[in-house]
Amino acid sequence: MRIFKNFLLWGLSFALSFSSFAGSGDLAPTSQKHPEIEIRSWLKTEGQSDHDNSQTLDVAQKQQVIMVIEVATPRWFTGGTQIELPEVSNAIIMQRNQFATNLTERRNGQTWAKQRWELTIYPINSGQVSIPPTKVDVAFSSSEGGSRYATLYAAPQLFAVHLPSPRLTQTSNWFSASNATIEQDWQITYQDSETKRFKVGDSVTRTLTLKAENSLSVLLPSVLPTHSTKAFQRYITTNQLDDAQMRGRYYSTRTEQQTYLLQQGGKIVLPEYRVQWWNTQTGELESMVIAGLSLEVSHTFTSFLSAYWQIIAMTGLILGALILLILTSYRYYQTHPLPTWVEFALAITRKQSQQIRKILYVRARLNHDSDTLKQVSTEQTWQTESEAIQTKDIAAVVAKSAWLKTQETKAKKSRFTRVIPKALPSLEKRY
Repeated sequence: MRIFKNFLLWGLSFALSFSSFAGSGDLAPTSQKHPEIEIRSWLKTEGQSDHDNSQTLDVAQKQQVIMVIEVATPRWFTGGTQIELPEVSNAIIMQRNQFATNLTERRNGQTWAKQRWELTIYPINSGQVSIPPTKVDVAFSSSEGGSRYATLYAAPQLFAVHLPSPRLTQTSNWFSASNATIEQDWQITYQDSETKRFKVGDSVTRTLTLKAENSLSVLLPSVLPTHSTKAFQRYITTNQLDDAQMRGRYYSTRTEQQTYLLQQGGKIVLPEYRVQWWNTQTGELESMVIAGLSLEVSHTFTSFLSAYWQIIAMTGLILGALILLILTSYRYYQTHPLPTWVEFALAITRKQSQQIRKILYVRARLNHDSDTLKQVSTEQTWQTESEAIQTKDIAAVVAKSAWLKTQETKAKKSRFTRVIPKALPSLEKRY
């Protein structure tokens, strides 16, 4: 019974102390003051120690904003401080640092103990971001003895967000950070480890590690695409996201890994990529280039057939058609005379002057109605040339010139075509 009475008295005392604190009077816009506990809050960006609350903070999309919550008491803290994260639209708010910075301050000869907490905010869209009052539960030593527990509310905050560059869009892949680096690693698996030459079936693993300071891993863009090509098949490993803080600075890492299975011989290029990011320290848009890799891949027999089967099939059809044409022509000309131009070419090759003259006489008769070669043309050069053809061995150059000279004239061809039907079409085809 005595234990129950003591517990009841303790609970009643706690309720009275809490109610007396809660009714401690009106509070300032950016702080709550009480003789034994007070709370203050403000916004800042990286590199700032404080911010003038009389001016609205203006930041870039995805830029880290820090909300500082400072709790102070002239006594000391007796328990852990709990902060309830408020709900904020168009922004991500987190308490990445789970530990407070402990400070002391002298006021009117009295030492005050302070706890300074940080909430990190990452705005997503342009416009205004409004942070409602943030609930903070604290425990501190009372001047009356024992611990007191209180619920405080950090003042609401407001800041503006804009798209930092006209070259950026809401949907493009970019991020904001005060510093960023990217690392790339290649791991190659050869089927033939002795020669270390690429063959179809080998694999190449590509690992990218994107590191950013004062950013958030979920805001870092994915760099490598996921689609495959005819040259290689992609196998994707789940991205690894990591966020950490060290000595008041915030670091984020995104690691991507893909394995390329080479499926085609020849030259394969694993492309380069670019990552755009907004440097919040310099206020400039920067770009990081991720180098690609060029490979010379040897074919296997199966991959060669797979890659060039259309060309092989077309070449086979053309060769087959050509062989069939040659065989058909050969059989035909076994029982039929050869075309005149073929006989003439063979006569030139064999230096058969008599055969050359015979063919030229026939062409002169058919094409020019001439009984002699001299009658084909009255030109002096042709007169000399035709006489040499009749009396001397005929050179190849002279024979070709005479062939052209004895060809059918346009006037004769037009006259015979329009007026007189072809009497001997088979003879015309030959000569």
